[in-house]
Amino acid sequence: MIITFVKCRDRRGQFVSLSKPHKPLGLSSAALPTTVLSLVWLFIASSARAVDLPPPPVAVTLPNPDANAFGVSVVFGPNDGLMYVWDGSSVLKQNGIDSSSFSPLGQFNGGGANSADAGPIVFSNLGTQLLFGNGAGGLLGNTFNGQIFSMPASGANFSNSVGKVDFHSAFLVDPTGGSNSKYFVNSGVDANGSASLVSIFDSTTGANVSVIQGILGASGNGMAMDAAGNLYVGIGFGPPHTGELRSFSLADLTTAYTTGTPLDWTMGHVFNQLENNSAAGLFFDTRGFLFAGGLDGVTVFDKQGHSRLYDNHGFTEVTYDPKDDRVLVTGFGSESGIYLASAFLVPEPSTAALALPSGLLLIPLCRRLRRNRLHAAPRGRFCETLP
Repeated sequence: MIITFVKCRDRRGQFVSLSKPHKPLGLSSAALPTTVLSLVWLFIASSARAVDLPPPPVAVTLPNPDANAFGVSVVFGPNDGLMYVWDGSSVLKQNGIDSSSFSPLGQFNGGGANSADAGPIVFSNLGTQLLFGNGAGGLLGNTFNGQIFSMPASGANFSNSVGKVDFHSAFLVDPTGGSNSKYFVNSGVDANGSASLVSIFDSTTGANVSVIQGILGASGNGMAMDAAGNLYVGIGFGPPHTGELRSFSLADLTTAYTTGTPLDWTMGHVFNQLENNSAAGLFFDTRGFLFAGGLDGVTVFDKQGHSRLYDNHGFTEVTYDPKDDRVLVTGFGSESGIYLASAFLVPEPSTAALALPSGLLLIPLCRRLRRNRLHAAPRGRFCETLP
């Protein structure tokens, strides 16, 4: 599950927005004739360029953050498809599919002035527990910074933390051994966002063991596991590395956990280095397509690695509904709401681009053939079709 922060506000209580100008695609090559190259460029640009994110089929309104929270965090129930929201004071449950009405499941420490910042929220492996935390924002310096809490998914009030991981930004169920109490945690190493790491946290013991270190940028708000058992991790903000995605095998991560020797970031397989995503939510849908939120919108990768940016003209986060294969889009872009994951399509420019130059190269070949056979060709036939 992937967390989503929305309705963020600054220390004065004012809502703020983030945006970044879209960077056009650039291509260069000197290997093709000028005419062919121009047409190939045009074709690739038209197939792979960003498209605007359309309005959502379903619009929902989320609860506001509580007093000390910059935003709220959201996770979809794996069995009921409902949204569960952590607002820094309470965990609330959506009253019905696509409803904008929510009811409290449990309250933290009396709420109000005693509330925390709303860090990530996630369901346990069996779906029986909710894990949520107080990240690095909110009332900096208070006693709850970095604290992680747990409660039954059925609801209960809570006050005591089950552990602490400073500057945590994302949780993901850890399937190693089928544990119901272990989670991957993406966290920063300091408040400056200079570097980050991934650890495995045990909500029963509070133990936290680093498994990936040396990530060259701020922690991202997303991790995802593919069907083959590879963990995908992204870098949040941290130029020049913003948007980099790498994957690590579950077997290597298990070894790192059991030996206490973390993997280095450079040991991971480089999947993508586009700057327009920043792992602001990261997940695989039922097709095996990888979704990444980011600075400009939603970037979607197919299983071959082709990608398309759905431009939302502002910082955008994504949260996955695994029950109904849907996507919640939030943040500071033009659109927000719920979409079918299958509606996000990715072109395959490589196949079509290869076919296009061959068709274009047929033209000079055909002309040569015409010159060679024109004198012997029947009237009206100046060129034969090449096999």
